[in-house]
Amino acid sequence: TKKGNKKDDSVNKQHMDEIQLLHLLTFWDRAVAVVSDKSKVKIGEEFIQLIIHATSSKGQQNIMLVNSALSALLSCFEESETNETTGDDELTKFASRVLASLLQNNAAFLSLTANQGECRVVYVRCIIAIVTRLLSSDDKSLSKIGMQLLPLSISCILNQADAHSAQVAQSCLAELGRMVRTCLPYPLKQYHNEEDGQKCISASAVAVETVLHHRFHSYWDGALSVLATFIIKIVTGIVV
Repeated sequence: TKKGNKKDDSVNKQHMDEIQLLHLLTFWDRAVAVVSDKSKVKIGEEFIQLIIHATSSKGQQNIMLVNSALSALLSCFEESETNETTGDDELTKFASRVLASLLQNNAAFLSLTANQGECRVVYVRCIIAIVTRLLSSDDKSLSKIGMQLLPLSISCILNQADAHSAQVAQSCLAELGRMVRTCLPYPLKQYHNEEDGQKCISASAVAVETVLHHRFHSYWDGALSVLATFIIKIVTGIVV
């Protein structure tokens, strides 16, 4: 029928639009190294809206869109290969908004990616890249945001590690171990002089302690490695 044909045409058009969008996201992921920080912020805003929209409903195509958008965002916040520094503060301020959005949508992301390991690992890597960028910022207000969100970031990463796939769980836990080694030194530097550093370390310890929960018993080789790394960093960082 004509009505059926119109519906099929609409579905096909949506499918083609999604494929074209995936191609554009792949292109951006590769081209980001030569793009200005101002452009990264402008396009990154669109990526966040895409991720929020795509995680609102399930579907393989939505998972592919989210994975590609996260990969493109990750490229924005990883170490820049350009020599431009004037836009760094703007990009780092934008990073704080991106991190807040990712953490707020953690539950929706978990639901969407129940059996999609690669997407979860990219999500985790994106969080780590942003938190590291915030903590290493010379702007004290931004580094403070990083310390405030570090414990919640750890909890969200552990949620992603609570997966059906052992490979996904181990990958997320390995990334969390890297996060502990990379990010913990920043609040530890302020532990004896700043209340923010003390609060961050205490809250992070509570978050990391979750690896002892029975739901991680199948992955305790990775989980206990994270805990051991955390304890070593704490002891060597606090004891002067």
